[in-house]
Amino acid sequence: MKSQAQINAQWSGSARIYDDIIQDELASFRVEGWTKLIRAQVDFKPGMKCLDTGCGPGFFSVILSKAGFDVTAIDGAEKMREKADKNFKKYDVDVELFDMDAHYLAFEDDTFDLVVSRNVTHALRDYRRVYSEWRRVLKPGGVLLIFDANWHLAWSDPDMREESRKRYKECIDKYGSDYNGNTFYDDDIFDKIHKDVEEHQLAGITRPDFDFGVMKGVGFDEISIDRDITKELWDDKEKLIFGNTPMFMIRGVKGPEHLIEVCMAGCCKRNGAEKILKAIKNKLGIEPGKNTTADGNIKAVESGCLWLCKQPAVISVDGKLYTDMNQETAVDVVEGLAAHQQNTQ
Repeated sequence: MKSQAQINAQWSGSARIYDDIIQDELASFRVEGWTKLIRAQVDFKPGMKCLDTGCGPGFFSVILSKAGFDVTAIDGAEKMREKADKNFKKYDVDVELFDMDAHYLAFEDDTFDLVVSRNVTHALRDYRRVYSEWRRVLKPGGVLLIFDANWHLAWSDPDMREESRKRYKECIDKYGSDYNGNTFYDDDIFDKIHKDVEEHQLAGITRPDFDFGVMKGVGFDEISIDRDITKELWDDKEKLIFGNTPMFMIRGVKGPEHLIEVCMAGCCKRNGAEKILKAIKNKLGIEPGKNTTADGNIKAVESGCLWLCKQPAVISVDGKLYTDMNQETAVDVVEGLAAHQQNTQ
């Protein structure tokens, strides 16, 4: 596996090409398409804090800043940052830009409302580490949006590789160039561009299913997948050359640190479960009609059957079952969480 320094150097070497691409994007229908898509994934309010991680020449940073987000951008590739800085000045946007590795973010916990990345995650060294960091810097209820594609499968899978080769040739014949600026087809050029992909750690792995498992494992909630978002975001040239590896979107939410579930099935409900849930919410200071504390750290909800039983009510706190509950004993169980909640307010 390449070191982070090698990865950064590789991206720096491609900075001019990617800057040319985003200049075209910034003058196209893609600005409206991407802005509409991203704002639809959050409960948008002007000034929401957004982290553009692996910003490259700054496409997302520019359009999201213009859309009303307070954007911070990071990238480890020096030449990419140089291009991004020029674009922030060119398009008159106020974006904080840092030299930073997504594996080790130098931000406080609970800083951002939104974390976005595009065409970045296929180049990560440690997925669990990065996704954990992204979750850490999100505020409770904050959203992670990953946009990427199975680029590696186009070269590590023999059938897909031949399909990509065919599309590459057809693109140059039809449009005069590919997205790297090559104006003629050559097997050696084609193979050189992707010579390292067969050794990639994702070789043979299908995304975004892989990402779903990692995100679930590090604590993201409400994870959803759109396997092809290209219809409104790619032009005909992109659809031709990259059509066998469409761009997907993964959305995850930073859920609460603690989850309390009160069984409402059968005898639990008959033995006062509703009053128990109300008492728990009172103790935690959860407002009527809501399920989560004001800081988003503790959630208390109704649940289906937690344990087949014929006894007083059952609750679960962070997956640990407590049986034979009444209002007083249930409140005693969550006393520590209540104290934590009061200390953080």
